[in-house]
Amino acid sequence: PSSSRDKEFDFDAQTQARKTEAHSRLLARTRILIWSRPITTVWLFLGYVRDTSVFGVLWLIKRWMTTLLPAALLAAVYLVLNNIEGSHGAIVDEIEINTAFLVWWVGLGVLSSVGLGTGMHSGMLFLFPHVLKTVRFAEKCEHLNFDSRINMWHLALTHTAEFSCSITPGFQVNFLNLVVKLLPAGVLWGAGTAIGEIPPYFVSYSAAKLGSLSNGELEELHMSNDPVTRMKRWMIEVLQKYGFWGVFAFSAYPNAAFDLCGICCGHFLMPFWSFFGGTFLGKAGVKAPGQIAGAVFLFGSVTQKLFLDFVASALNPVQKEWFQTKIEQGINKFQTIDEGGTVLDQESEPSYFSFSNLWGMFMFACIGFFALGCVHEFAQGRQHQFDEAEMDLMFPLTAKGDSKKKKKLNA
Repeated sequence: PSSSRDKEFDFDAQTQARKTEAHSRLLARTRILIWSRPITTVWLFLGYVRDTSVFGVLWLIKRWMTTLLPAALLAAVYLVLNNIEGSHGAIVDEIEINTAFLVWWVGLGVLSSVGLGTGMHSGMLFLFPHVLKTVRFAEKCEHLNFDSRINMWHLALTHTAEFSCSITPGFQVNFLNLVVKLLPAGVLWGAGTAIGEIPPYFVSYSAAKLGSLSNGELEELHMSNDPVTRMKRWMIEVLQKYGFWGVFAFSAYPNAAFDLCGICCGHFLMPFWSFFGGTFLGKAGVKAPGQIAGAVFLFGSVTQKLFLDFVASALNPVQKEWFQTKIEQGINKFQTIDEGGTVLDQESEPSYFSFSNLWGMFMFACIGFFALGCVHEFAQGRQHQFDEAEMDLMFPLTAKGDSKKKKKLNA
């Protein structure tokens, strides 16, 4: 009995000593910052990146039968079929076109959102000019029996894609048929924008798993009252209350601050499929089809005239002329892009202090602070792992993996 009491006393003493040591090391870790200890911070961060990369490679190797092997088999089948002449050639060509079409539009969607607010505006540069080109050619061809998929890759980049109007008539040109024809490109682009939101979620989730959800940070979040924190706090409240449906609602419309949504979801460890499922349905299922429908409505000559006449009926002659001029200028911008120019070709005096530019700078600053914070979190998290290992050696009775010893002492 005396020996048991001594062991229990030693365990309690080591537990208290470990708490004191852990608090001391926690204070030391908070000083691992890029501006106070740059070499240490970068070294720890690169170590985390290295370990994560090795883990990813080993994960693929361990699951080679379900990852690498199917990919290799598909590549081998494609190479064989592509080098053998026969009736299957048309099928292979169709698979190539559809694959290139999928990669093109999904890739553009990813580029649009993966930049954390600073990505390429591929909707403005490619999707909407593609809609305009298709709508204008359909009206010229007077039916929809032409392949608009060719407007991709080098033909889209060089603006040399030429649609071919088939002699055989197809579906008639109307609003609904045009939307259906353009929907695959829009949905794939929307799916790409959803995929591009994964990195901020993943980085924030990983940082949270490493201990960023400290009580002090949460208290600071509720105490601060600057615009960025208020926006983040409101978004967190909605996401915590509605979860999947909150993500769906935030992603179902052109939301310039959606990057913060992904960051918040990762910050509070929302399950991946709840986040990505809501994002995918909102962006690919609602927002992108809505944008396609709006663009078709605005670019179609009949629907455009109906829209202008409807709006003009509520305006005086001066306002009507101004409104029509603005609509024509907006359409001409996309026409200019499709012909190989840029949006600025239509603006003689571009404003560097426009709302869009100021909002872009604001979002760039927000995301910059977030990215820097993640570097600090990863560096401090890796140091935390080193500290835990050292304290396990210093206080062996309190080692987290020694559960049997703890149970025996408590018995």
